[in-house]
Order: sequence, then structure tokens, then C-alpha cells
Amino acid sequence: MGGKKVSLVLSSGGARGIAHIAIIDELIAREYEIVSVAGTSMGAFVGGVYASGNLELLKEWMYTLKPVDIVKLFDFSFSSNGLVKGERIFQELGKIFSDVNIEEMPIPYVAISTDIVHNKEIIHDHGSLFNAIRASISIPTFFKPYKKDEHLLVDGGLLNPAPVNRVKRFEGDSLFVVNVETIQSTEPLPIISTELKKMKITETASPLKYHGMPGYIQIINKTIGIMLGQLAELTIEKYDTDLVINIDRELFGTYDFHKYKEIMEVGRLHARAYLDEFEKKTAKK
Repeated sequence: MGGKKVSLVLSSGGARGIAHIAIIDELIAREYEIVSVAGTSMGAFVGGVYASGNLELLKEWMYTLKPVDIVKLFDFSFSSNGLVKGERIFQELGKIFSDVNIEEMPIPYVAISTDIVHNKEIIHDHGSLFNAIRASISIPTFFKPYKKDEHLLVDGGLLNPAPVNRVKRFEGDSLFVVNVETIQSTEPLPIISTELKKMKITETASPLKYHGMPGYIQIINKTIGIMLGQLAELTIEKYDTDLVINIDRELFGTYDFHKYKEIMEVGRLHARAYLDEFEKKTAKK
């Protein structure tokens, strides 16, 4: 059992991964020291921005976005390789903060992608942060794969949606995992169920759905999402973790980026409930 030092694992999950930001905020507010981060897809995005010291800048920018601005971030190409090129997002991020080499960041960081040419997991622990994130977030059928040398890289969640086995560990740390892909095979904490009923989560569809995303792609993405959720849970079960924060994947859709305020609120709710429970248990030991 560790102390206030935390090695943090952040799962894939599309827009649901915005909750990772709120959970990191709560950890910091409670004076936990995040000593390393590993993430996949949106977990790689949020984790990388945090580990590079730019999370506050990202939050400030995010809270200025309107639905129309979110649509503009996605450079739709309608090619056979994927709907979105993914370049515009990083052009915008580059206006907020600069790219950096992972090995030069203040906190050890790992992102995961999948090489569909060589059928293997790729671990990004050095080189360009933006390139690592671009590879890790490349959801098949939505983002165009990221090409690097002889590799064709897509979303790391296909092989490792919750990279518990890739995070750097330190003596005396606690291993915390945030899984926003949860299929809810276990009941949520009672206080979470109660508070979620009080919340008014809007039913508005993602604006991305009105920009030509074919129905069959939505079906494929839903199918992939279920697979990732199951794989994430099976992966987490294999390892000795100190805390797993589970967020039901059905609360928000993969492309519900326009609901970022609600997702942040749900993230805060889960962080407080799970950390309260964790701290009660550890105080007794």
C-alpha cells in the first residue's frame, strides 16, 4: 500500500475521457503527487497534456469552445482511410502550448498505440508528445491512421485500453486507474447512483453526427466501444491496483465533446466518491 504518491493510468474512452481532467484536479486538490502517467487514446491525450505541465491551459481553452468550434477542430476528409485527418486539432493545440519531447517532460509518461501493419502494441515513451497522442487517439474508421516510417498506427485501445502494465512505478507509490470504458459489471458506489439521478445530463446529439458520419460507422464504433470496455475491465483485473475509478461508458457517447461541462461534473462526482472511500479504508490500516 502506497501513500500520497500516485502512478496514474488513464483509459481510452473518447469524449468520456474529459472526466480524466476532473479526476486529476481532485487528486491535486487532495495533495496527491502524480509521479507518472500512462494513457491510451483520450487518456493519452489528457495524461500527456498534464505530464507536460499544460493542463490548466487546456482547460482554459476548452471552456471557451462552442459546439460549432468543436466541429471545426475535425478536418473531415471522407476518405476510405478515415473521416478525420487529425491535423487541425494539433494546429489548434500548438497555439495554446508547444510540442515537447516526452523524455524531457517533468513527469514520466507513456502513450499506447496499435501498429496494424505489424499487429502489435506500440509504447510511446520518447519523441514528440503531439505525435504520440496523434497515434494513440486514431480511432479506426474515424481518424485516419498515423503513419510513422513503416508503421501504420491507430488507437491503442484496440490492444491495451487501460495500460496498467505500462505505467512507470516508484517505491511507495499507489497505483490508481481511471476507467471511463466501464460496462458496469459492478454496481457503482451508492452516492454516485444517487447524485447521477439528480444531475440533468442533456440528451442532445453530438454535432459531429450531423457532418456526414454514416450510420454503419456509428455501428462499428459502438461495437468497438463494447469490445474496448470488456478488454479494459479484463486488463485491470489482472493487476494489483490500489484504486480503480469506474465511470459507466453509457453516460456519454464517444463523440459527446460538446458535453464537456457535464462530463467534467461527472468526473468530479466519481473522483470525490471513490477517493473518499479509498481514504476511509486506508485510514483504518
